[in-house]
Amino acid sequence: MLEPSSGDLESSLGYIFSDSAMRERALLHPSVGGADFERLEFLGDAALSLAVGLHSYSHHPDWDEGQLTKMRAALVNNHHLSLVARSIGLHEHLRLSQPIQAEEAEGRGSPVLARAMEALIGAVMLDGGIEAVLKVAETLFDGEGVEGEDHPKSLLQEWMQARNLKLPEYREMTREGAAHAPQFEVECVLETPAGSFRGTGRSLKQAETQAARKALEFLATVADH
Repeated sequence: MLEPSSGDLESSLGYIFSDSAMRERALLHPSVGGADFERLEFLGDAALSLAVGLHSYSHHPDWDEGQLTKMRAALVNNHHLSLVARSIGLHEHLRLSQPIQAEEAEGRGSPVLARAMEALIGAVMLDGGIEAVLKVAETLFDGEGVEGEDHPKSLLQEWMQARNLKLPEYREMTREGAAHAPQFEVECVLETPAGSFRGTGRSLKQAETQAARKALEFLATVADH
């Protein structure tokens, strides 16, 4: 079986490392031993909080401190970090001891994946500086992927569950563009009522959000008739 390509990870991340050793260190869990990712995790936590804070501040000039704080907390908590990590395929590249891999790495809210995501951001910081972190954060942590109660994906899931229908399925259709600026297309498939809806975005989360929003618009027309 072919090993996952580091180029695929960098493409999804939206950043190409100059120092491949820095990338590999970010993928080494402490359970394996050696130069693991713990120090990079510390740096990534700080760099990501700054980047997300700057992005939210500049893109929401009408928000007060409380709103900005809530957004940052929603974007950098373990649950959302692990979702972002999974969306870029980080779990396929992470080097772990087998027990941890089996018990923790597969969970959607995995603390292992959250820590690894922070470590990867720390590696980006050392390799490319704060500007590189800002670009990655703008793509992956722009707020579109926060699945709160009013998020399109959450609303769509609730609509289906309330009617005891099969939950929507999201499929990655295409991934195009330069490695540093990928463009994703995702299909949201509904079994009942039948429908297929496509969304695009700079990340899988953005594309899924757009597809879910289109599905909701379709369901609104169905409900009206």
